[in-house]
Amino acid sequence: MASNQMPTLSISLHLAPRPSLLLHVLFSRTGKKLNWAVPVSSYLPDFNTVNDPEIGKRETLEDLLSHSTGLAPVDHAVTGFYDEYYNKGQDHVKIASHLPVAYNFRSRWLYNNTIYGVIGELIAKLTSWKTEVFKEPQDLSEAQ
Repeated sequence: MASNQMPTLSISLHLAPRPSLLLHVLFSRTGKKLNWAVPVSSYLPDFNTVNDPEIGKRETLEDLLSHSTGLAPVDHAVTGFYDEYYNKGQDHVKIASHLPVAYNFRSRWLYNNTIYGVIGELIAKLTSWKTEVFKEPQDLSEAQ
């Protein structure tokens, strides 16, 4: 790959069996530092949870990966069915920012696919990679 080309990262976070392990591998291969304890909003300022601003101020990558945000999931009619994705990149941040609160922050596990879109945007922001989401996991050997 030419030095002036930006690598494209093609992964499927929602299908990865261990997304946190995947993130460790990605960041160790790029030499980038990732602080799991820093609020996501410090990396993605548009991530402001309007229905409970405290979640947006405190929520970390660890909270996103452990499904403990307390934010309600979005129906497939909004996010897409199977391999269809109706929203791209930054749209997931906006959608997640407006999700209703289903449970208290960090009180319960609640799966939310939209949150993985936020994680994808976080990866793109920290690595300057373009993030594309595919249904099938992709080979990461060229994402160096």
